[in-house]
Amino acid sequence: MKPTFDTSLLDAGTVVRHLQNLKEQPEPIPHGEILSALIEQLVEVNFLVLAYPEIDQLIKTFTAEGLTAEQIAVIISGKFKVTKAQYLIITIEQIQVTAEKKPGDCARTMISFICIMVIFGLLLIKTPFRNFWVKRQRR
Repeated sequence: MKPTFDTSLLDAGTVVRHLQNLKEQPEPIPHGEILSALIEQLVEVNFLVLAYPEIDQLIKTFTAEGLTAEQIAVIISGKFKVTKAQYLIITIEQIQVTAEKKPGDCARTMISFICIMVIFGLLLIKTPFRNFWVKRQRR
């Protein structure tokens, strides 16, 4: 196999136009601005509520009964635990939800695709991941 190259792209005019285009590009965005924009996009994720949706109803019930937030937290933390499988799958789902909010962006589309591939890979390998994923899909 011998590769062939389009030599018409190597003429002087193409090189000069390319260099002019590079000169006309705007200045790069400072790192501080990029980090600030990323920080603004951070969203708090309550893994416990996402893993166990019934917790929302429990919190409402306990609040109606007059329990404090600290008492509710103690009760819930004693009854519900988030496993590594749940953390991983919920994280992937949240990344995918974020990616789907702006479908025009190629990077977000790639993140979504990667998340799907990781999920399917985990489902094939680990039973706990598969069991939790199946339960989440039934909701």
